[in-house]
Amino acid sequence: MSAEKRAKIISMITVIGFAVFLCYSYFIRRYGYSNNTFPWGDFLFPRDDFLMDFFNINGMVANLSPYIEGGSSYPPFILAIAYFFSMLCPYGELTPTEVKVTFRGKVTCLLLMAIGVAVIVWVLCRMLKNSDIKKYWIRCLLIFLLLMSAPFLFMYDRGNYLIVAIVFYLLFGYYYEKNEDAAAVFLGIATAVKIYPALTMLSYLMEKKWKQFLISFSTCIACSIIPLFFFQQGFIANFIEFFKCLLRFGGGNGAEYIGVYYGVGLSSLLRYPFFVKYQEFPDWFPMTTAYLGIGVLLTLVCLWKLRKEQVAWKKIMVYTTLMVFLTPNSYLYNMAFLLVPIAMMLTAKEKEVAKEDTVFLVLLALTLIPKAYYYPVPGYFVGINVLLDALILSAILLLYLASKKKIWQTKEGNLAFGNMISKSEEVTRMLTYFFFISMGILLLYFLKEFVRD
Repeated sequence: MSAEKRAKIISMITVIGFAVFLCYSYFIRRYGYSNNTFPWGDFLFPRDDFLMDFFNINGMVANLSPYIEGGSSYPPFILAIAYFFSMLCPYGELTPTEVKVTFRGKVTCLLLMAIGVAVIVWVLCRMLKNSDIKKYWIRCLLIFLLLMSAPFLFMYDRGNYLIVAIVFYLLFGYYYEKNEDAAAVFLGIATAVKIYPALTMLSYLMEKKWKQFLISFSTCIACSIIPLFFFQQGFIANFIEFFKCLLRFGGGNGAEYIGVYYGVGLSSLLRYPFFVKYQEFPDWFPMTTAYLGIGVLLTLVCLWKLRKEQVAWKKIMVYTTLMVFLTPNSYLYNMAFLLVPIAMMLTAKEKEVAKEDTVFLVLLALTLIPKAYYYPVPGYFVGINVLLDALILSAILLLYLASKKKIWQTKEGNLAFGNMISKSEEVTRMLTYFFFISMGILLLYFLKEFVRD
């Protein structure tokens, strides 16, 4: 499939998806039964909490005690960056909410987002310029649509420091096939910012690229450890408290609905049906066991099949989807990480994208559009988008596992696709079948208890 055809498909799906949602939003707010109340016709966070991720994190780190006093679950490296922005505003004198309405507060948040967007645009321009997409207007349209997608709009709306991780993860994708050492450094920094990209480091282990793994891991550790020495109460106390805060966040933060609303991952998917029916989680369902069991099994099966995968964009697509899907309390903005495999797929050579890969292109495009058409629990902002986004991510993984293996074959100096069914593929299929059977057993158990309860 040609690069321009890929670009047109993803652009068409994104434009139509947004147009349909905007029309729905207009009519539901003007003529619907919701009487113009939030969150009907909306997929963003409540307006009174606009940009508060940025100001809350700055407030937590302003006195250099983000873990012991602030209770932050953010990694040390991004808190060091946040401390720079906190120095530009009077957080000691004003609360984060009060800082938000000041001129300096608005400028600092705008500065973070502007720098992040500028770097992303620059990298995307370089990637698309060197691709087979020759039409300038198509490249411009793609960049605009990607940066105005639902995950990015949600990230802007929250004022989340995730944009820093996206910048470095995109740089990792850009250098992935150009300069492996540079890519490893950027992956390490992205992991130090948000932790989640650590799963992508497994690609170096699976491919036995020990040097790149060491570079990436060392970069992450260095960026994470150094800031701890500058926080109050010293390195050891902050190191211990950081992991306590991290575990508290992964296990759910406060009210139960916080682990469901605006979610896109496995943890939200498992909680969703219970919360829709009961607004709480029954004791009989083994939530933690199910989450860990499905997550570990899905990861192992994907890693097994990825051992022989040689198409770069497809590898990064699977690792990134796993990362987003398996992150505890994974919210809508985490799907912004998929910008990297999307960009890599759009700029890949024609021989690297088969017609069968159109399904992945469509699924990736669907992650870009809003889907909050119905809120079964509107008071807690729990919408149908939670279910749809999680199912799209799981579909990407399951379809990859179910697809036949395609590898590169060299014949008289030419590269061509060939279908080869090897012993490793048979093992992969067996593991995939085992995964589907396990999911079926879990579903039957869930339905039995759900109906009985």
